[in-house]
Amino acid sequence: MPKIKVKCENCGREIYRYKCEIKNHVFCSRECSKTYTSKRMTKMNKELNPTRMTDEVKENIRWGHLLKGNGKSYPKIHGRHAHRVIAEKVLGRKLRKGEIVHHKDENKLNFSEDNLEVLPSQKEHAKLHQKNGRFK
Repeated sequence: MPKIKVKCENCGREIYRYKCEIKNHVFCSRECSKTYTSKRMTKMNKELNPTRMTDEVKENIRWGHLLKGNGKSYPKIHGRHAHRVIAEKVLGRKLRKGEIVHHKDENKLNFSEDNLEVLPSQKEHAKLHQKNGRFK
């Protein structure tokens, strides 16, 4: 049974498939399938419920989840660690790759600007804790 030449619905690349493999949609890879589905779902959500995920709704959801649980993880702001978002705001720029935000009082729920310190690397962070007697 010969293969049929078809186009990927996401990227348009020509691929070959057996007739029995062709269902509703044809993709050249899982990545193309995921991208296509994501775009389609985003579009559908905007059409069916355009006011669902406004910034206000995201903020309300964030505050609804904040400080719940066992306190073993850092709280997040729109999916990013809160201490990193605040440190970036203070610095006026994005954190560079490898930069670490250190809580001076070691309380991961204390986000006051004077309690956060940006260190250039994890190595420097470990040295700081070692000097303070945390690691022995």
